[in-house]
Order: sequence, then structure tokens, then C-alpha cells
Amino acid sequence: MSVEVIYAKSGEKLAIILRATASVLKTQFFSEEQDLLQIGLIATSKERGIPRHKHLEFKRSLFKTSEFILVRVGSCNVKLQMLQDDEPIVVYLEVGDGILLLDGIHGFDSLSEELQLLEIKQGPYAGDLDKEYL
Repeated sequence: MSVEVIYAKSGEKLAIILRATASVLKTQFFSEEQDLLQIGLIATSKERGIPRHKHLEFKRSLFKTSEFILVRVGSCNVKLQMLQDDEPIVVYLEVGDGILLLDGIHGFDSLSEELQLLEIKQGPYAGDLDKEYL
């Protein structure tokens, strides 16, 4: 499957995985409106393009950080869990695969000599308030 949604045993949505092979015939979003970061694929053509636009100022209240990781070089296993005592769910990612991390605990184990990940996350960065190492 080219898009996978990963849930914790307790029901929380931990992540959305977008495989390099994912393709759509028309624009489709895989996140829900209430997710703190949105992910989708836009399908358009040379004739249609995407009309020029800007995003309006709108105050949002965020209580946690979501991030998107794209594998650029190498491969890895991502370990996902809601609570530290939960058995991790292990997901394999390779070049071109991406994962939107929405909740819970996550870590990455490199399976190759070199691993390069592109990370996109919400800002501004909050320093020591932003994460806790377990």
C-alpha cells in the first residue's frame, strides 16, 4: 500500500506513511482536518497548474510538535509507540518514503552506512522545551 496510517493499541494516530510509490489521479489529503500538520498529494497538469495564492494570518494554538521526515539517502526502521512501556511498532522506510509523525514516541535505526533524512516541523524551535530523550 502506498499510504499507511499507524495507530497505537490505545487508538491514537501515531503517523501517516507516504511511500515513494504513492500516486493519485486527483488531489488527495491523507491527514484529517484536526491533525496539526497536513499531508497530501497534489495532482494537476500543465494547463491547470496551481493558482497563485498566499496563506492568510490566522492564530493557531499548538500543544505539541508534528514533523515530516523524508528519506533522501539510505534506509531505516522507525520505531513508534504511544507510551514508553508499549511494544514499538516498527516501520521500514527507504529512499523517497516519508512519514508524518503526529503523536507518541519515535526513533530511527539506520540500516545503511549513510542515512540522510529531510525533516520538516513546526516552529519556532523551543529548545529544551521541544523534546525529551527517553
